[in-house]
This record gives sequence, structure tokens and C-alpha cells, in this order.
Amino acid sequence: MNLKTAALKSLVVLPITALALASRAEEEPRVIDPGPPPADAIVLFGGAGLAQWRGEGGGNAAWEVKDGVATVNGTGNIATRQSYEVIFHAPRFDEHGALLKAGTLTVLHHGVLVQDHVQIKGPTARQPAKYEPHPLKQPLVLQDHGNPIRFRNIWIREL
Repeated sequence: MNLKTAALKSLVVLPITALALASRAEEEPRVIDPGPPPADAIVLFGGAGLAQWRGEGGGNAAWEVKDGVATVNGTGNIATRQSYEVIFHAPRFDEHGALLKAGTLTVLHHGVLVQDHVQIKGPTARQPAKYEPHPLKQPLVLQDHGNPIRFRNIWIREL
């Protein structure tokens, strides 16, 4: 299931705490509190509802919200709890649709840099990846890939 929001900006920081359901409760890691979002951030999910989201096809988001967590009900077991900060710079195109500058991505995992200004070569669903011209601002899409995934504290901020 894909969930989209129209709030995506061209340059964003996305602190996403993703929680995959653990198959054994005794191995469940502690909750990591990323702290409050900056005052200028748009809160996309703060634990109370899915008003900022819509489901694939434009309907209501079908995620379950319980105890401050939005859960995508996929299948399978993953025993992990993750906190990510994602800094995304959108690709730039000229007025004719030619690529001027590739998009880049920086990722911090639990505050540790794991990807530093990595160039994105186009949509990753296709191989080889190839850019197609598109508007600067696009929806943010979260995917579950068939696994139960939990999200909390999702906010977006134009840099």
C-alpha cells in the first residue's frame, strides 16, 4: 500500500521513526525519542491521526493508528526499530525537460551518517534508472513492501 501527501517540498528533512513489528517481544529494542520537530516543520504524522495522508487511489489512508503509532498491516516478521533522518534535494530540469542536476539523498540512521549526498540516478523502480521530467514538488510516498511497518513522528521541512 502506498500513502501519499501533497505536502512534499523540494528540499526536505524527514525524520521518520519506522518500527517494524518484532516477532519475539523479548528482543524488542527500546524506543528512541527523536525530540520535537522544528517550529517551521509541517507535521505529517504526530501520533493522533492520518489527516495529512491519503491512500493509494486517493481514498482515506487505511493505516491503523494506536498508541501514537501508524501501522501498515503487511505480512512477515522483521525484528528492528529504526530512526531515520532523510535530507533530499530534488532533481532540477530546464524548461525543455532536460536534467540540469540530479537529485541527492543524505540519510542518518539513529543519528549516524550512513549515506552522504548520494546521487539518485532516477526512479528506482526501473533498471536502469532514468530521469523523466516532473514538477519540482511531488507527493511523499511511504511503502510497506508487504511487511508490517510502524511509523511515528513524521514531519517535513523545506530547507
